[in-house]
Amino acid sequence: MIKNNKIGDGLMKMKKTLLMGAISCALLLPTTAFAANSTDLATNPASKQQSQPSFTAKTLQTTSFQVTGNITPISTPTTDYTSNTNKIDISNLSYYSHYNSISDGTQTISFSSSMQKLHVPDSWNAYWGPATESQTPDILFSNYMNEVTLTLSQPSNTFGFELDTNLYGPFNYTVDYFSGTTLVGSLTQSVNTSGVDTSDIKVFGATSDTPFDRVVIHSASGNTYGFAIAQIRYGNLDNKAPESNATLSVVNNQLSVKLSATDDKTGVAKTQYRINGKDWKTYTVPVSLKFDEQLQFRSIDNYGNIENARTLGVVKNGYQLENVYISTSKGLVGPLNKTMTNSQEFLLFILTLSR
Repeated sequence: MIKNNKIGDGLMKMKKTLLMGAISCALLLPTTAFAANSTDLATNPASKQQSQPSFTAKTLQTTSFQVTGNITPISTPTTDYTSNTNKIDISNLSYYSHYNSISDGTQTISFSSSMQKLHVPDSWNAYWGPATESQTPDILFSNYMNEVTLTLSQPSNTFGFELDTNLYGPFNYTVDYFSGTTLVGSLTQSVNTSGVDTSDIKVFGATSDTPFDRVVIHSASGNTYGFAIAQIRYGNLDNKAPESNATLSVVNNQLSVKLSATDDKTGVAKTQYRINGKDWKTYTVPVSLKFDEQLQFRSIDNYGNIENARTLGVVKNGYQLENVYISTSKGLVGPLNKTMTNSQEFLLFILTLSR
């Protein structure tokens, strides 16, 4: 079966279509369209040759490469890129089936509209290359949608994929990389697709100090009847919790404790504390602590990593200091990580430092 689609005054051929379903289900499958400088239609090898209508191709003025925002672009599958990222394997997905998400058990990518599993060149009749990981990859087709949003379950500092349009090119595509509602950066490239080895498929990848949790793919050249992506890769997940510290001084025979935290990737979402094992509270202002009490504190980053609680104060075997600074007239002393015999020894230690 060949599906023709009218565009303007001409007829444009979509990428290869196959009639599927052994019982009652017919699936319409994409193949590459005609080249921009050709009047021939791509045909399904399994079908009979059909008449080929003529058309007038449009000439596109393209910009090959544009980058905006705080990202470092990746446009080729370099060794550094492939060795420092994880590829989500889609080879086990069923051909011609539609999927709303894919996963490798760690990272899950959800799609705003379903994607169809196909393969080059069996069900995607186009040359995939040359600067790609494979010239015959498994792909996910956007089902003629020109814009799809990919939502990442685990924010990643590196994310990328290879992209091909559903019409012979050249066409521009833009990929926007978001962190929450903040646009971190955008990458626009020209993809020039053909049925021979003059194709120019590119990686649409980016890395940034700000992790991405949402990626939007959209055509910058009008209707291309959708696109296909392959070799979906991510890297630099935030698996490290924040690091909190306590800075204390003696005020009115009590400890005044200031809490702070740092996180080198997604940032600190909040710092919490509790006294004598009670409920956790969100830290906002310095905490007053008696010498016979125990303070525990921890922080949580924007990725959801929860720090192991640190302790300042009375414990079973003495008086514990974890990542503690002491404010003196001569400046800060610390960080201290030690257990003293009791609170009296700790008080004497502070008084000695303050002299």
